[in-house]
Amino acid sequence: MGLKARVTIVGTNRSVEAIIINTIGANIKQLRKIHNLNQTDFANKIGVSQGSLSDLEFGKSKPAIETVISICSVFRCSYEWFFTGREHSNIGDLNNTISELVQVIKELSHSEQHELLTVATPT
Repeated sequence: MGLKARVTIVGTNRSVEAIIINTIGANIKQLRKIHNLNQTDFANKIGVSQGSLSDLEFGKSKPAIETVISICSVFRCSYEWFFTGREHSNIGDLNNTISELVQVIKELSHSEQHELLTVATPT
């Protein structure tokens, strides 16, 4: 393989790596927003600094494996979703639906929450 071919391959690998890192960053930000957390609160939950989280979200750094494990464990997302933003199972969709429902419920007044609980509780 000539030098020019090697340079092209290295350049391509860096582009793919940048796309993956940006996808991971976007997925982290989406997960944080789904759970209605600011960067500081999300960072505290996963054991990193707010600055490190910001760097991850903006694709400025790669997550350590411990950070990946922590995010997927704490927020119950699959590694597949974390790295690609896609799920092959319905679990990811269910988690998103549950998160959306929790957010809607949080926005209800106390009396509306109580009424919803009364309606939703089986008799």
